Amino acid sequence: MERDSVKEVARGGEESEAGRAGSRVILGTPSRAHLLCPCAVAEQCCTEPGTCILLHMEHVLLGWVLLLGTWTGASAASSKNWLIKDVAMDMANNSFDDQYQGCIDLMEAELPELNSTEFSNKIYAEGWRSATELWQSRSDNATSPVVLGQDQAIAVLAYTMEGDLYRVFNNATLTAGRSRQHYLSSYPFKTLHFLLSRALQILRESQPQQCYNVYRGVKGIRFTAQQGQVVRFGQFTSSSLKEKVAEGFAQGTFYWVETCYGVPIKEFSAYPYEDEVLIPPCEQFEVTSVTYKNGRSEIHLRSQGNSSTYNCEFVKGRSSPMESPHLWLLILAAAALAAVGES
Repeated sequence: MERDSVKEVARGGEESEAGRAGSRVILGTPSRAHLLCPCAVAEQCCTEPGTCILLHMEHVLLGWVLLLGTWTGASAASSKNWLIKDVAMDMANNSFDDQYQGCIDLMEAELPELNSTEFSNKIYAEGWRSATELWQSRSDNATSPVVLGQDQAIAVLAYTMEGDLYRVFNNATLTAGRSRQHYLSSYPFKTLHFLLSRALQILRESQPQQCYNVYRGVKGIRFTAQQGQVVRFGQFTSSSLKEKVAEGFAQGTFYWVETCYGVPIKEFSAYPYEDEVLIPPCEQFEVTSVTYKNGRSEIHLRSQGNSSTYNCEFVKGRSSPMESPHLWLLILAAAALAAVGES
């Protein structure tokens, strides 16, 4: 456009015909738009001191905005992917996977003494106390018989509640089986592990044996696996009968799982609407397919039975109960309240 084709506007701020067509004349001190986009990028620059004519500035600014938006979006996506770490699935050989076969009474007899030390863990004590209160409020309104004992029901509820307990417990379980000595001396969740294991066993035995097709989403971790590989989760693993529920957590990995040892725990969950199915650490799966798309991995698993390295480790070598198997529950509740009160 020729310079003399632009009509200069009086200092009243009125627009010329060219201005209404998309060109704008800005007089006086340069505006914030001018400072962001200097005259050098416009078709016309200063014609006299203090006066700049910026032509098609709206288009220039729009271009910068679009460019910035594109860069920001790409940067955010790149940053999001960068925060996701890759972890290879395996048999979780360091997991503590005891199924307590043949020693249920012995374990129950040991629990009172065991909990006198484990409730020094504030995360465990607080989680148990909160779950106990919630379970008692539910029990007051219960209309149908409960399959689980109170202790087992509270353990499941504590695991499903918001807070640090399930995360800290799962992380500890994944490494507690590195050796028997490590489990005995350094694993602070022996009671919770036993109660959850028993809860799943009782629920599974109380109904016709069946397998479930469930879904699991994982944030922050993109698990990798090979088709045909046999793997375990190695921890108590939450999944859902509802695909949409699992999708809400699936920024890193999405699983389609056929489980034959996991059981529905809706009745005992802090979030019944999630239709949760809890899978034990010992169940093993065949990887039937793996795909990677949209920055996440999608893995299909099919149950292949269960596999445990450990059994009855805490009571190994002992032959008879030392306490009534029902006494420990009273001690359990009292210890939890005492531990929380000291915090």
